[in-house]
Amino acid sequence: MFDISQMSDDEVRQRLCEVESILAEYQERSTKTRALTDEELIDLMLDELTYDHRTGVFRWKWSSKKPRGWNTRWAGKKAGCRNELGYITLTVRGTAYQAHVLAVLWMTRKRPPPGFVVDHVNGNRADNSWDSLRVCEKHENAANTKLKKNNTSGHRGVNLHHGKYQAKIKFRGQYIHGGTYTTLEEAVFAYNILQDAWHGDFARTT
Repeated sequence: MFDISQMSDDEVRQRLCEVESILAEYQERSTKTRALTDEELIDLMLDELTYDHRTGVFRWKWSSKKPRGWNTRWAGKKAGCRNELGYITLTVRGTAYQAHVLAVLWMTRKRPPPGFVVDHVNGNRADNSWDSLRVCEKHENAANTKLKKNNTSGHRGVNLHHGKYQAKIKFRGQYIHGGTYTTLEEAVFAYNILQDAWHGDFARTT
């Protein structure tokens, strides 16, 4: 147990983030809870939150349904916290949601359809400003990823293998090879060409 009255706002947010992670895991396992429709969730959001599309920040609204102490402490404050994956999550009426999904719902009045996800254009998972978000297919989102930890060249899509550099990309679950080169510069050039050709607007060159 912990005494919330003795904690700072940042400490409380961290505790809430831990609770939200537990809630999200429970929701994935539960099949009994009926998911809210887009219309129902929009109504709850409008009742409890504000969203600034320029900054991507959600804030709690003053509410007559909340205890006076809650309004004093939280009304006008940022909603949500950053989880272990770097995404902002927040809880609306006991259910945890990713902020970037709520931002899309807020602006378009619908969540991404099945098979689609929300991509952070600039690669910053905590940036939920509207200009930084776009709805796309999963394979398009996968094209806009950062350098993997096991990369051996320091450049996306290029690996050092037996003294030479190999360039490749992944498209719809399949690897597309761009050749083997003696210099890093040649391999990076080949990778960038593959990215532009196969991923278009979602290409993340190196």
